[in-house]
Amino acid sequence: NWIAYPGYNNGTYKGISSGWSRIYYSPNWKNGHANQDDWCLCILNNSIGSQVGWYGSMSYGSSSDMKNLEVKALGYPESPGHTEYQMFSTGTLSNISSGKFDMSAPISEGMSGGPISRTSDYYAVGIIKGYYTFRPETSIGVRITEDIINLIRENT
Repeated sequence: NWIAYPGYNNGTYKGISSGWSRIYYSPNWKNGHANQDDWCLCILNNSIGSQVGWYGSMSYGSSSDMKNLEVKALGYPESPGHTEYQMFSTGTLSNISSGKFDMSAPISEGMSGGPISRTSDYYAVGIIKGYYTFRPETSIGVRITEDIINLIRENT
């Protein structure tokens, strides 16, 4: 029972919203809860992208191509603003593996699930996972893989 509000900023953008019809997630999530498996793809009931636009996504074949990539992390943190305003932070990627990476862009609770995009063209390369409790200045991102992009393609 949730609704997507694109561009929410203490109110809806032009009254546009959508419920959901299907959800996909990593088949490995239930077994181990590994960082790289902490993602979900929600298929919306309405094609709201035709009204407000789409966010591009990108999969890198090589981890080395992502090293020190400048990114922007977006989400709705619990504070400030009590989730009423979208916030962002910027940083670079490091410690990149096949399914996840570390990021210097600071995040806070509530931003999980938001996109991590390249600052050069705003294509999403990851999804905000969280941060290390023992190193809160280092955030964790789930890498957008070719498998995730294929799911997006199959449902558009």
